[in-house]
Amino acid sequence: RCVRLTFFFIFLVAFVLAWMLIALPGSYVIAETKRYDPAYGLKLTLGACDLDFLPGSTADVEYASLTSARSFRFVVRSTDANIAEALTARNPLGCESEVLQSCRRVCLVKVTVPPGATGAFRVDQASVQKGGAVP
Repeated sequence: RCVRLTFFFIFLVAFVLAWMLIALPGSYVIAETKRYDPAYGLKLTLGACDLDFLPGSTADVEYASLTSARSFRFVVRSTDANIAEALTARNPLGCESEVLQSCRRVCLVKVTVPPGATGAFRVDQASVQKGGAVP
């Protein structure tokens, strides 16, 4: 009886470890944030990613996605690598299998707009289909 119980726990631990090695690496969210010039604005080219504009005190753009859907590139100023001029983000997984085809859980871009921002935002946003072909 004790031997069966020991083998059961060994099997259970092995199963949980295998699940963690297979499922977890692509299922957690990683975010990266850059500042942008509120007087210049920002160009956003998105493929199968949701976009939020939020009021705030700083001019920030944040890209957050599951590690398995991570595909982005910030274009920064030639004079200051900390200031973004554009963001191209693509979700290679697509959102067709998500609830209501919402990409928020998989890929989300948040733009914080401070009061008095005068720059324009240019947004090219592709569909939720797999690959999110960016125009």
